[in-house]
Amino acid sequence: MNNLTGSKDEVIVLMSNTSTNATTIEWTPLAMIFTLATILSILFNGLLMVVFIYDHSLRTPFNVYLINLLIANLLCSIVQNPLEIINTISSNFWLGPQVCTLYQYAGYILQASVSGAHILIAVNRTWAVTHPISYRSIHSQVVAIALCLGTSISSSNPIFFW
Repeated sequence: MNNLTGSKDEVIVLMSNTSTNATTIEWTPLAMIFTLATILSILFNGLLMVVFIYDHSLRTPFNVYLINLLIANLLCSIVQNPLEIINTISSNFWLGPQVCTLYQYAGYILQASVSGAHILIAVNRTWAVTHPISYRSIHSQVVAIALCLGTSISSSNPIFFW
């Protein structure tokens, strides 16, 4: 650690020399793995979405939860992962403070929606196993859609994070 007992001018020069606007780009193995994972995630989640859209026999109440999870994962892959790749390969975030804030906010919201989708699937399976009669009589596609929408709205509301 440097001893900053010098004059005020020396401290200002030291501080101004530590911040540079130069961006260096370095493709590390981690960045390559992020890139490959992003491409594969977009490809396979998109392919599964197409299958669910075109095959009407797959539109069951439980598959609504899977579609919800697919949408959340696809949004993470499209919105958050490319910015994560940029953040990994560059020495500083050169897209500006607004995009940096959007990246952080999207990360919180999208990861919360993915977690919410996983929780919904776990609660749905628990409900089906522990209370099979009420599950068969109450659970429908409309209930599943309402639960998915409620979870998405609650996970995108920043007041729940505080």
